[in-house]
Amino acid sequence: PKATRPARLGQTPRYRVIPQWGLPDPPPAPPTVDKGDAASAPRLLGYVAAAYLAAAAAEFGRYLILLRNRTRLIDPWLLRLSDLTVLACSLLALTLAVVTAVVCVRALTEIRRAVFDAAGRSDPRSARQIALWCLVPGLNLVGPGLLLTEPARLVAPRALRAVRIWWGAWVLSAGIALTAFLWRWADSLQAMANGVAFTALADLAAAGVAVTTLWVMRELKGRNLIGRSPIPTRRVPAVGPVRPVIAEVRPAEPGEPSDSTSSTGNDDADRTDGRAAQEAAAS
Repeated sequence: PKATRPARLGQTPRYRVIPQWGLPDPPPAPPTVDKGDAASAPRLLGYVAAAYLAAAAAEFGRYLILLRNRTRLIDPWLLRLSDLTVLACSLLALTLAVVTAVVCVRALTEIRRAVFDAAGRSDPRSARQIALWCLVPGLNLVGPGLLLTEPARLVAPRALRAVRIWWGAWVLSAGIALTAFLWRWADSLQAMANGVAFTALADLAAAGVAVTTLWVMRELKGRNLIGRSPIPTRRVPAVGPVRPVIAEVRPAEPGEPSDSTSSTGNDDADRTDGRAAQEAAAS
């Protein structure tokens, strides 16, 4: 059989101008705009954090009044003002927390649906199941963490890490709140004062949970805490040790000729060699 000849490649292509083609580099996708409950939840979480910080400040003020009351009498109007402030801040924070919890559950349903749709899958949890796992006392210590872990595994490792941090903060905050509630039933004055301080700590923990909740929700959308898309880090492997281009300047050691001395000696040697060459040529 005849051997087949390879096809000729033809003439090497030439370009009159620099080619404008290259590797595909599509522009980044425009940021999505949150709608509905996903847009309302971050704002409400900010309100909840501020309300619990105010409640913690009111409890701390009451604790200072109790400390001063150990040595001096406190005016009745100041006590009433402190009680009203604590009551108003606590009711406001609790009301906002309940409303925000409902909105966050609905926002979680939307986020889960968007994440699973992007992965080409369907959400295995129904809206009723998500609501029960998030709102039933006792069950909501475990359910929200599981519901957040499922979409976080499809987003990024940093989202999964944020969910784990939030889960630990949520359980810790619930434990602190339960301890503060039980401490309220103490009968001694010192125990009551400690209960006030513990309530302030519980309010601070609740504010922290609100902030971490906002962080987790935005991480599931590929954003950071302030709502911006993170800039990817580019790492280039090093091919060898770093070598300085210019030698390091260091002082001369004792007994070592300096650069100026060595250069002068070299010039004298050159002059001597030049005279010897001239004398040899003349002779």
